[in-house]
Amino acid sequence: MPLRGRINAPSTVADESVDSAAYVDDSIDTAHIADAQVTYAKIQDVAANSILVRDANSSGVLTAKALATTNIIIGDGTGVTIASLSGDATMANDGAVTLAAAQTNVNSILAANVVIGEDAQTKLDFETANEIHAYADNAERVKIDSTGLVMTSGNITINSGTSDETASGIVASFTAGEDLVRGEVVYFKAGDSKMWKAVATASGTMPVVAMAAADVSADAAGLFLLQGFLQDNGSFPAYTVGGRLYAPEAETSSQNVPEQTQPDSDGDFVQDLGFAVTANIIYFKPGETVVEIA
Repeated sequence: MPLRGRINAPSTVADESVDSAAYVDDSIDTAHIADAQVTYAKIQDVAANSILVRDANSSGVLTAKALATTNIIIGDGTGVTIASLSGDATMANDGAVTLAAAQTNVNSILAANVVIGEDAQTKLDFETANEIHAYADNAERVKIDSTGLVMTSGNITINSGTSDETASGIVASFTAGEDLVRGEVVYFKAGDSKMWKAVATASGTMPVVAMAAADVSADAAGLFLLQGFLQDNGSFPAYTVGGRLYAPEAETSSQNVPEQTQPDSDGDFVQDLGFAVTANIIYFKPGETVVEIA
């Protein structure tokens, strides 16, 4: 049987004639939205200086996190933390990182070919394995290697103008056999390996080998000057500048310091110990030759 009736032509829906009231819930899903079609303007407003992140260790909705000046985003495994660099390092809002002048968290720097210094001319250079090279004024001055300390250029300068109660030169640690005062001269007693006062009138207390560089108590370890300069305004008498110094025949003001009068009695021992630089500074260099007065 033939169909009877009228078929209407399709009509066109006018722009914006269909609004949200015309859609049932869930009738529009992601399949109905073309890729890259949701604009930034269609996302809800976000607070100033904020970013959208997933602040959790699971999938889910985004949240807004505010960033103050110099803040950075740090993942902590359970979400994100907003914080600024702190401690020995800070960061400006242009990204520049500044390290504190005094670093308190660095316990070691271990790496090959490390260079530390104020510039390329004055530095400590670990350029060779198991060696330390010290440079000053664009020249290597000192090297430390398996043999010890090596002077590679320049000189070892000892300060001749020491301050009061100060020694400058070659010092070594020994044990004192008795109470000693800075500036007193001593001999090394083989029987107990200790330093005792040296006196020019007794052969058993000669020769002078060192000078107490500081006060030291009996049976205690102390520093002794083997060669160099020492100033002591209290222990030393007013020496004649340039005059020679000798092992003492007796103590001066209860202190066994060098004297400038050469021993001359029979049985005395004469040993040159250096000279007076000033009235209270001496250059101490005990001579190897000891002469007995007969």
